[in-house]
Amino acid sequence: MHAVTIQAGRVLDLLGAKAKEAGGVSATIDHGAGYMPVHVEWISLEMLSVAHYGEQNGDLMRDPDMVFWHGPDGKWYPATFRNDYTGTSRDAIVFADSGRPRGFYAREQATQASFAKVWMANICEQQGLAPRPRRDAGGMAYIRCDRAAPAADRQPTLALG
Repeated sequence: MHAVTIQAGRVLDLLGAKAKEAGGVSATIDHGAGYMPVHVEWISLEMLSVAHYGEQNGDLMRDPDMVFWHGPDGKWYPATFRNDYTGTSRDAIVFADSGRPRGFYAREQATQASFAKVWMANICEQQGLAPRPRRDAGGMAYIRCDRAAPAADRQPTLALG
């Protein structure tokens, strides 16, 4: 399977921790500055939804909503992508009735992981979750979030088998 980058994983760790701090299940993070708030929700012990919402004709519209699965290896994997404005709904992981992954779409998951890299960096910067953008040795910009939750806070209860 295709996990998100380490940096994107740090942002997901931080967002998940924020949801737990806000009562254990969900949180809305809104730093202001004209950016869309980020809505974060634990939909199971291993599944985290991250979304922006807009409104059209009185209806809430996902713009987008991604669900990430936290694997037993400690990495985050894109599971679904939804965008109501474009009518897009794509699954990257197929789950069995037990809640365990039973398969995945490699190309779709790679595409979602690539999108998540950019989106998580934007969320981190726009919501004030990192002090400043940084550049790697090749000159590529990325965001470093140093305030992620410790790994011990996110032990999975399901394992691939």
